[in-house]
Amino acid sequence: MGLTRQYLRYGPAALFGLVGSARGNVVFVALRGERGRFVAVPACEHVFVWDTRKGEKVRTILGEPVEGTL
Repeated sequence: MGLTRQYLRYGPAALFGLVGSARGNVVFVALRGERGRFVAVPACEHVFVWDTRKGEKVRTILGEPVEGTL
């Protein structure tokens, strides 16, 4: 019997690692007086602001879930 690769499985939790929603656009925003460094991306019902130089999320703008159809 061979070894299985089940130990490589993982389960994502909450919004960790979510970069952006597939149907949304990425937009450069001015933040802290700097332009061309920060981007705002939609992620589920929220908007995340990312620092492109550091690769870190710097701000979360909370939204409300909306019911609807695609």
